[in-house]
Amino acid sequence: MNPRDKARLGFRSRLLVSTRCLLAGILAVSAFLSGCASEERELKVAEAAVGVFHSQLDSEKYAAIYQAASARMKETTSEPDFVKLLQGVHRTLGGAQDSAPKRVVFLLAQGTIRLDYDTTFARGAGREQFVWQVTNGQAILFSYHVSSRDLAKQ
Repeated sequence: MNPRDKARLGFRSRLLVSTRCLLAGILAVSAFLSGCASEERELKVAEAAVGVFHSQLDSEKYAAIYQAASARMKETTSEPDFVKLLQGVHRTLGGAQDSAPKRVVFLLAQGTIRLDYDTTFARGAGREQFVWQVTNGQAILFSYHVSSRDLAKQ
């Protein structure tokens, strides 16, 4: 093979490698952007679920909140215990007036989102922590925690 053919072959090999690297880069960026869009959709679903939770809490639909929760939550918390917690929160703090998101964490499990809110209730304030499993456009409560100095006084 003459030097000119070798040079042409080398150029084609480099071009092929460059094209493959470019395509791999485009695919990686597309996957990243797709993941971001997915997380954004899941976040909107989870944030809407917080509003539904507060509406049900204010309407004293504690059992409905529990029944819609994940199987994992039901394994770790009994319905009477969960209802008692929510009754205490509602009785002591009153209805949710305003909630401001403070922290969002996308957990390792696909579609699992932790949302921390500073919530103002009718008779106090607290930090709420929700963990939602978002699947097929629906948020399922995985865990709920609330901490409040006002709640601790009671």
